[in-house]
Amino acid sequence: MSSELKIAFVSAGGVNFGGPEGPWDHASRLEKIGGIAIAAIVDVDEQRAGEVLAKRKAHPQYGRMYADTRLFRDVKTMLADDKLPKLDAVFIGAPPNCHGSMREPFNMELQFARAGVHQFIEKPISSFPVDEVGATRQEIQNIQLQTETQLQLSVGYMLRYHSAVMKMKELIRDNNWTITNVIARYNCGYTSIFKDSWWDIGRSGGPIIEQATHFVDLARFFAGDAVMKTVNAISVKGHHPAGKLSKMPVKEENIPAERRVPRATTAFWRTENGAICTLHHGVLMHGDYDAEFEIWGDGFKLCLVDPYGNAKLKVVDGANPEQVLHIEDDMYYTEAKAFIDAVRNGGDKETDIQSSYDDAYKTYELTWAIRNACESS
Repeated sequence: MSSELKIAFVSAGGVNFGGPEGPWDHASRLEKIGGIAIAAIVDVDEQRAGEVLAKRKAHPQYGRMYADTRLFRDVKTMLADDKLPKLDAVFIGAPPNCHGSMREPFNMELQFARAGVHQFIEKPISSFPVDEVGATRQEIQNIQLQTETQLQLSVGYMLRYHSAVMKMKELIRDNNWTITNVIARYNCGYTSIFKDSWWDIGRSGGPIIEQATHFVDLARFFAGDAVMKTVNAISVKGHHPAGKLSKMPVKEENIPAERRVPRATTAFWRTENGAICTLHHGVLMHGDYDAEFEIWGDGFKLCLVDPYGNAKLKVVDGANPEQVLHIEDDMYYTEAKAFIDAVRNGGDKETDIQSSYDDAYKTYELTWAIRNACESS
């Protein structure tokens, strides 16, 4: 492998190239990492892809990364093009209803695996049914066994890379604390979510699968895997009077009532380690998001406040006064750097990938269990 990695992006949208809805922008992080050439961008919207590429090429410092970038409408055409250099890795930032399936063209993970391409896959890993995504996971494992390749498959659970989360892990380890209870609260600023697809659970998977998945994943990261038979959940449905929203940014009347996102969800489950986890998710805020993640145990409480913005970590320890740590961080850079390092060195260091595809599938299973429990309640 040459020192300069050849990388492709699937989707020219906000996840890969930035936009008004969030701070993701994987391309900007790769530009800072360096040693990378962007070989291709795949997007059915050729105009958008062209505009994104022109803007990046014009950058005085990073434009050279895009000097030979080519545009394609689909993954299959790109991989079949013998003029394209061999790809080292791909960043998949397509909507969740466009990938994770066994069926073409929604099976891009399989197409890349067969081509021996390392993959960074934005969360959630799909919005297709759990069994179908599980079959995809198994097929990727089969491909690696048959071809004797070790693919690096990283999923975009960036909170695992947050400095505050690392500090929480350190405190728990160094003090030998046992986690008894996890309380995750996430209330999104719905007025800034302008994508019609997000409001349609048939396309996005719903806010637990698509959004609260980050906090469900954090609960697993700290407290361990769920005992699936203990998962319980209830929600305020989108068509319920208590779910009426006054500042809808989309025309929800175009979405069937049964497919409108729930306005509030409460879920709980027990982990294999014996802890209890509770998730509260809301689609209720005007403007800013509100998010907190707490861990309780014998003699301590850790509370991560606003991990997406001005993060604070409150540490309550019975033996010491309360501490409030203010933490500035670019977890998106750390996440991207971990993946690139794993591609370059084989992923054999603790600082490399924190969320593998196999592990992310477990989070996917749990978010679907919560959604199913809500729909049956």
